[in-house]
Amino acid sequence: MEIRNEVIELKKLGVMLNHDDDSVIEKIENLLDSLAGTICKDEGEILILIFPKESCYDLEWRLLHLIVSLFKQINKYV
Repeated sequence: MEIRNEVIELKKLGVMLNHDDDSVIEKIENLLDSLAGTICKDEGEILILIFPKESCYDLEWRLLHLIVSLFKQINKYV
């Protein structure tokens, strides 16, 4: 599976931080929403790298759910 543009955009934004800029938070939110469902292993590896060290307007939970969806897929085949 090819890495989607949304994941590449999230990678460019870097580690999720508590931004003062609402437009950055909105962009992250929209990108995460567009990934709803499942991700591939390569996308998961990228998304783990941007996981925040602290709260980021609860967006870290959306990111966590995406990563968990990957592990659920992997467990089906083990």
